[in-house]
Amino acid sequence: MKRKNAPKTKRKKGSAYYAERVKRKINERKQAFLSHLQPKLGQESLWRQFSKNYFFYDKCFKIGFGRSLLDVLKKLPKSKRQPLRIMEDGAGNGNCLASIKERLAKLGISTETTALSLTALPELAEKKQTGTIDNVLVGLAEGFVPKKPVDVIISLNGSIHTTMPHIKKDHLLKFAHSLKKGGIMLIRFAEPKGLSREPNENRRISVLNEARGIERAFDKRGFEAKFHYVPKSLYLDFDGPALRTDYISFDEVGQKLSDHGLKEAVKIEQLKNLTFKQLAFKQAVNPAFILTVRRVK
Repeated sequence: MKRKNAPKTKRKKGSAYYAERVKRKINERKQAFLSHLQPKLGQESLWRQFSKNYFFYDKCFKIGFGRSLLDVLKKLPKSKRQPLRIMEDGAGNGNCLASIKERLAKLGISTETTALSLTALPELAEKKQTGTIDNVLVGLAEGFVPKKPVDVIISLNGSIHTTMPHIKKDHLLKFAHSLKKGGIMLIRFAEPKGLSREPNENRRISVLNEARGIERAFDKRGFEAKFHYVPKSLYLDFDGPALRTDYISFDEVGQKLSDHGLKEAVKIEQLKNLTFKQLAFKQAVNPAFILTVRRVK
């Protein structure tokens, strides 16, 4: 008599599952991954100075969730015994993460903040020592899984944006499955030629169809996801000062703008009181996509 096979148990696809997939894919193309990674080591230093502005983060939240950053975070489901856990992938010098912690504290909301950084930046070490950021983790974010589920993941110029295309999907799902129920994720893809970085002539589907496919994939896994197109004007539409002395020196600003192809030189002394609306560096910025994710199951 033929013996019946026992039914196979379906493995739950959580963050650990996708972390293993990412690890395997890196090992399969290890040399290519290391070659891809090398140029990124200097990028974090540039972005820690140039783009880590709280007003930029706030604008991204308004585009993605329709409300300000603080308004979105203070309305998340909270436990009386546990802090709001916030993780930033590619935290730069940590100014924004520290600012979020400080602003929420003024509203009576306790937080546990975690900064992921590819390189050991002295600014992050200093903020951890002073308690303005709770945790600093240095290394590949592709291999990182939070020990406890988090409420918020922010990645505006982090590893999801910069990693190799064949890793991006699993890396994104790994972070999504690290969210608590009701938790949110905000990701920026500054890809002028699409989410997968494939040149337009090599693409099999349009960027719009690719985005809709990703949204449906999240929906099947118990998430609500939505892509939002961000035009260049985002970077020129801030109410606050464009350039702040606590983020970057004016000499460095002049060099950065020059490097990005400004047609006319900008005098350093003119930068102090300029707003982003007045700062015409449209050639410096590519259109981007913002992906918002909320865990519903």
